[in-house]
This record gives sequence, structure tokens and C-alpha cells, in this order.
Amino acid sequence: MALSFAAVGVGGTLGVTTGLLAGYRGGVLDALLMRFVDALFAFPMILIGICAVIVLGSGWLPVGVAIAIGVTPTFARLGRAEVIRVSARDYVKASRAMGARGAWILAKHILPNILTPIVVQLTLAASVAIVMSSALDFLGLGAQPPNPSWGNMLQAGRLYLREAPLYAITPGVALTVFVISANLVSAALTNALDPKARTQLRTRAGRSVADSQKKKGAAL
Repeated sequence: MALSFAAVGVGGTLGVTTGLLAGYRGGVLDALLMRFVDALFAFPMILIGICAVIVLGSGWLPVGVAIAIGVTPTFARLGRAEVIRVSARDYVKASRAMGARGAWILAKHILPNILTPIVVQLTLAASVAIVMSSALDFLGLGAQPPNPSWGNMLQAGRLYLREAPLYAITPGVALTVFVISANLVSAALTNALDPKARTQLRTRAGRSVADSQKKKGAAL
């Protein structure tokens, strides 16, 4: 889990930085960076992991490198799309008209307004990363025994499915619970950080209270 979180943090930072530069600068730089991102999208994460193991050898490091490279394109495209959306706002145009530098505009006006989807994507990427890490460990390409990992536990437990099924079921359940929890946290963050989502939730809650009061009044 620590490896997956660190790798997602590195990949997210690289991806968001790439998206910020591409979306804000546009032109040739945007085209070049996005074509590079598209090229990364063409390779499945498991293939990137295998290539990393071939180059760096088995262990924690190639798994972390593979996860970081694999999640970078997603954050790059998300960051670029959000930058383009926010750059069209009036306060950004006004800041440009006043002569503010690009770095100041990105740090002061654009980045704070695109953090919500990025934070939500980080939680989703964490679940993908932990599954990817477990898959590489299961194939024997990641962490090696006696280092503990859910993938190694599944690999060892599959040999004893008939004699001791809990040996394999337990890490599988832990992996499933983590992925579900990450998705629930992502949904909660969306509702907590998005003003529109909060407004919708309050409206629904108000309607529910009003409907319940009407039903009680009708019953009386």
C-alpha cells in the first residue's frame, strides 16, 4: 500500500504538471506532450511493469516505476482538460490582461480550482495501483518472499485451495475491501469538495424532509 501510494503520488505529480503545461501553453508544446501521453496510453500497465522488471530486475522499485508511468497519462489528460476549462473563466482572462505571469496564474488561479477532480482521481488511482502491484507480485515480478504482499499471499495460497481455502481467500478479501473502500472514499470526496454536489445533496435532503412532513401531516 505504501509503495502504491508513493507511486501514485509521483505519477500524479508528473501527469498534472504535464497537463498544466500542455493546457495552458497550447500550440506545439500541447501537441507534442499530448502525443507522448497518447503513446503511453497505448501500453497496458501490466506490459509497462514487465518492461520495468526486465530493465531494473524484480523487486519493489520496478513495480513503483511501472505504476508511476501507468497513471501519469490519466492525470495528464485530466489536468489538461481542467486547465482549458478554468482558463476560459473571466478572472483568469482579467489576470492575463493585468500582465500577470503564467506561473503566477497557474499557481494562484488555476491549480486551486482544479484540485477537486485531481484529489478524486488520486483515490481511484490508488485502487488501480494496488491491484496492479498485487498482479505483478502474483506473477513473481514484484516483491519477493519473505516480503509480505497480497499478491504473494494469493500466489502461495492458490496451491492450497482445497486443503486450506482461507489461505487464499483472506488476501483476496482484503484486496477487494481496499478497492471498494477507495471507490467509496472517492465518492465521498466528490460530494464533499464539489459545491454542485453539496447543493444537490442539500436539495435532496430538504425534499426528503418536506415529503416526510407532508406524509405525517396527511396521516394526522
